[in-house]
Amino acid sequence: MPFLSARLRTLASALGAASLLLTSDVSAQTLAHFQLSCVNCRTGGTFSRSWVTPFAATNAPGFAESVPTLFFRIDVPETNGIFFAHSATYPGGYNYFDIGGAVNAAMAGPGASLIFDGPTSAPVWKVGVYHDVANYFIDGLDGGAVTLRITAVPEPGSLALSTVGLVGLGLVGRRRRA
Repeated sequence: MPFLSARLRTLASALGAASLLLTSDVSAQTLAHFQLSCVNCRTGGTFSRSWVTPFAATNAPGFAESVPTLFFRIDVPETNGIFFAHSATYPGGYNYFDIGGAVNAAMAGPGASLIFDGPTSAPVWKVGVYHDVANYFIDGLDGGAVTLRITAVPEPGSLALSTVGLVGLGLVGRRRRA
C-alpha cells in the first residue's frame, strides 16, 4: 500500500505541473466557435456559416478597430466573410456578409449589442445564443430569422490534461485489481 500511495502522490504532482504548463495564458489561447444561421433572409435565403476565433477579439486574425467605442470588424477567412460587432453605445447589433455579397445577415437592437464584454478596443466574446428577426441589407427591409450561437472550444491542452488524468486513473484502478 505505501508503494501505491507514493505513486498516487507522484501522479498528482505530475498532473499539477502539467496543468500549470498547459493553462498558462489561457485568455490568449481560448477559442470561441461562432455559428450564424438565417432562415429566409432577404439576401442569401436560408444559410449557416461557422468559424472559430480567439475569445479576445483583438487576438483574432483580421481584427480591425473600425470605429472606437462603436463597432469593430473581424475578417472571417473560413467563410470568406466579414463580421461586425457593435457596442452597447451603438445599438446596431451585429452583422455578417460574404465578400461576394451573396449572403448577408444582421441582428439589430440593444440585446444584440451585448455579444461581447469590454471596450471595442479589447472585446471578449460572451457565450450564448442570440435570436432576432432582422436582415436589413436590401432597401432597409427586415426579414428572416437570424440566430448567432457562440460557444467555447476546448483547448488542446485541456483535452490533453484530461486524457492524462483518465489514463492515470485507469492505471491506478488496474494496479488495485492486480
